[in-house]
Amino acid sequence: EGLAAGMVVAGSATGGTKETITDGENGLLFAAEDAVGLAEIVLRLKGDRSLCTRLSQQGIATAVDRFNIEVMVGELERYLQAIVSGASLR
Repeated sequence: EGLAAGMVVAGSATGGTKETITDGENGLLFAAEDAVGLAEIVLRLKGDRSLCTRLSQQGIATAVDRFNIEVMVGELERYLQAIVSGASLR
């Protein structure tokens, strides 16, 4: 949601965040439980307006490409087909 709204996204490099954010391209990642790393990102963003603009634009592009209605419905259909057929979801 943050990407779609044009927010600059920073998150810990775990789970779905790591799958969605490519560090330095559409957001910034820090190690889990790394408060210093997060603080460094905040200071970096505060001092670099062009970086914020670029990350915001790339974040919007990511949201449009990966999370549009056609993609999401297709993913849901794939999961439901796998459930019905008894196939593995992995």
